[in-house]
Amino acid sequence: MHLELWDRREEFFPNLDFCDSVARQLQSILNGQLELQAVVDTLFTIQECCSTWQTGAFSLKNYSLDESGESESTLNQYARERTFTCPDGQRRLFERHVKLRFCNWRIHFFAEKPGKVIIGYVGRHLPTVKYRT
Repeated sequence: MHLELWDRREEFFPNLDFCDSVARQLQSILNGQLELQAVVDTLFTIQECCSTWQTGAFSLKNYSLDESGESESTLNQYARERTFTCPDGQRRLFERHVKLRFCNWRIHFFAEKPGKVIIGYVGRHLPTVKYRT
């Protein structure tokens, strides 16, 4: 399922770009693994939200996702762990993320411009000042 998801990402997620590292992260999720369906559902929800984003700041408020940014203290200490090379070759800080609380996973994203969001990381909770994970 997840290999097909990656191979058909442009069809399923026309408003999302993915950092190269996400391919490996998605491929490491085993079929049948509980996180897989939550990741897929979350990506489809981000896609839906992004497809209607035309102006202003990107917001997931009206969607059933638990989204937040990182604290300043976490960014001061762990910004490098949240900086990923994007498809355009630029390195960007992905401090906003959706929380998959049941499995302690995160999907880090960068809202590039209306109609375009970059997915930078899919996986276990990255270290923070409070939680070294």
